[in-house]
Amino acid sequence: MIVNKKTEINCAFIRQTFSNSFDLQIRELEIDGKKAAAVFLDGMCDEMKMTESILKPLTDRENFPVIGSTAAAIRARAFKGAGLKETDDLNKAADALTEGNLILFLENSETAFVFSMQGFPKKAVEAPATEQSEHGSGESFTDSFKDNASLLRKRLRTP
Repeated sequence: MIVNKKTEINCAFIRQTFSNSFDLQIRELEIDGKKAAAVFLDGMCDEMKMTESILKPLTDRENFPVIGSTAAAIRARAFKGAGLKETDDLNKAADALTEGNLILFLENSETAFVFSMQGFPKKAVEAPATEQSEHGSGESFTDSFKDNASLLRKRLRTP
């Protein structure tokens, strides 16, 4: 499906793709007077990096002057440590979310901006030390539910 000019339609597609998953986060923003939506999976993005490097600069009108289109200003701006890619395919945008990226939709733009914001939990899925099993995969989860869900998403890469 192609990225729509309406952020609500793009967000609805992402919600449907992820079945309103508990970790799907959609933040509505205003960038240079235009509606926008930042979409990410909680626990898979580095929230501090995302807020400080992307969201605050984009929403600060004094420090983010827009000459021409907002999309062109985003392309021209070098964000600290954030790789920037673009896609016009909502399915590719959904796949990018499962890799720990932040997706930014702008009103009246048929492009989704994909910012590299990976921030997976540092601990990997591992074999339990105290409960040995002869059958099964031998992998266990010991962290919070959010971290465990992030580890599963990291490994499976599916919505």
